[in-house]
Amino acid sequence: MVNVVYHLPGSVCKPDYLGLRTATFSKNEKKIQVQVSVEAEWIDSRDEMTVLCYIYETADEALGLGFDEMNRRGIEYDLAADRLFLDSWKAALGFRSNLDDLSKD
Repeated sequence: MVNVVYHLPGSVCKPDYLGLRTATFSKNEKKIQVQVSVEAEWIDSRDEMTVLCYIYETADEALGLGFDEMNRRGIEYDLAADRLFLDSWKAALGFRSNLDDLSKD
């Protein structure tokens, strides 16, 4: 399982990294946390479809990062099943992503 956690900048603290990174890993639970640093520009966005697209694309990238880390550790992870779930979420909300025209090999 890949647990995607979004770190949002606030008045008290801001993420100390950019992009995505792996974090907590549990071999027993076969679970890895992938953290996403959300830049301030996304916090200020008022366009719902733009925000949904951002969430979809970063979650897709997090799944890929999680897959690579699980593979490196010799743990089987069904990336296709999680991407199918993510795609069904996108379809239910009815938005397009920049990834729609790209292969997710």
